[in-house]
Amino acid sequence: MRGPGRSSGFTLIELLVVIAIIALLTALLLPTLAAARSRAGRIVCLNNQRQLLLTFAFYSEDHGGSVPGNSGGPMAILRRHWVQSTIHGANPGFTDPGALTDGRVATFAPYLKVPAVYRCPADRASYAVGVKKLGKVRSYSMNEAINSFPALPRELTEGHHLGVSSYQRIGDILQPSQTMVFIEVEFPSICWTYFDVPPDSGKDAFHAPGALHSRGSVVSFGDAHAEHHRWKAPSTGRLFESGAHPAQLDAADARWLRRHAHHGLGDQE
Repeated sequence: MRGPGRSSGFTLIELLVVIAIIALLTALLLPTLAAARSRAGRIVCLNNQRQLLLTFAFYSEDHGGSVPGNSGGPMAILRRHWVQSTIHGANPGFTDPGALTDGRVATFAPYLKVPAVYRCPADRASYAVGVKKLGKVRSYSMNEAINSFPALPRELTEGHHLGVSSYQRIGDILQPSQTMVFIEVEFPSICWTYFDVPPDSGKDAFHAPGALHSRGSVVSFGDAHAEHHRWKAPSTGRLFESGAHPAQLDAADARWLRRHAHHGLGDQE
């Protein structure tokens, strides 16, 4: 109880105590809030890939069981793929939403008109285009074992490390619950529509999987489920030092990717 003539406001010591308590509570709550934000982003990413899987299934149903185009190389930009195929960097395929929603370049466009579905909410990469900074419109790529090689010139496919025929029809995927369809890809290694299956050694892979969700990424599978997979040695940030390609992968991570790319590769290991 304050004595006569004393102010009813806080004293300096009381104010400092309140500030200290607020700072302590903030320090205790921040990790919880950050974890909640991370989980929320992962949930959005899971839902994004589930929508892509539904679109993949709708496309196949409307095209007699065939799977969409999914290739790279010099001629890829002249063909229609599930989205517009492009090299990495500040190109329309990564800066223009039309690369996803324009039916003249993207076969998914008639089924899916929401550009945000193609981008992981944790992916904040952007490109400088003149005086503007444009956000990257796509974070996901399709497993290269799905309809990639037949669309490439023969000289670019012979001797490729995949070593098995690619899936041309949805019925070719014999182990759908174990075969990935879409995967997050690390910036800046993402480029063509496909995710390159790493070589046997696990060294010098062309693409690196993303690791924006607790050192892991969201991967979706042929039976229409999506899950989070944590990598042994995530590559986040390291590619900026060495350039877009190659990406150094841990051997165990490379094995996991091969095993879930094609049932023929899983049989070999």
